[in-house]
Amino acid sequence: MSVGPFIIIDDVFDDTTVIDRLYDLLVNENVSIPVEPPNFIRMDDLEYSPERSEVDNLLRKCIQKVWMDKLYALLKDKDERGELIGFESWNNNLPNDSQVKSLAGGIGGLNYHLDKDEVAYSQRGELRLPIHATAFYIGPKEGLNGGELMINTRGLEHDREYRGGLIDLDDSANWIKIPWKYNRVAILDSSCPHFVMPIVATPQGGKRVTIAINPWDREIGK
Repeated sequence: MSVGPFIIIDDVFDDTTVIDRLYDLLVNENVSIPVEPPNFIRMDDLEYSPERSEVDNLLRKCIQKVWMDKLYALLKDKDERGELIGFESWNNNLPNDSQVKSLAGGIGGLNYHLDKDEVAYSQRGELRLPIHATAFYIGPKEGLNGGELMINTRGLEHDREYRGGLIDLDDSANWIKIPWKYNRVAILDSSCPHFVMPIVATPQGGKRVTIAINPWDREIGK
């Protein structure tokens, strides 16, 4: 089973109670998944524990559903990368107050990037990529306009050429657009840079919320 540039799994949860509660925490209760230090969940630490926060336990349920239930064949197919160690997770709530119009995606979008070990890259210039990059769409259920995920299939070559600013989408043959859909997970080849198109409209009080649950074959953030 190969990911190619991407695969999509819809209706990840039959019973969406887990992601609905996670969305409520991240949007209405202003909880966030820490990114500094990276939120890294090891393979041997996926079980529920009453000593953890509610968000941490819900994240583990999402990891188990996506990677242990739906997509474990993808991980087994990556033997050349070595043993799976764990999963990095964070959330994006869009639109937010930090968007800059000159960035790829524009106001309300999410800038062009690669999912990578940010510490290794910023401190040592080492480009370390996860086994796969992921975006799990957990809300809103409906009423979102815009916010499409844009993937460049030229991969690292395009990333090396990109110099910041607005993205030129005229090269349509090398861009793939994945529309937003509630309870959908998009799994990308981690060498493919991507960004999010601007949010045109959301339901009142709503946000476009995705969580990343990227599998890694090494510790990150060191």
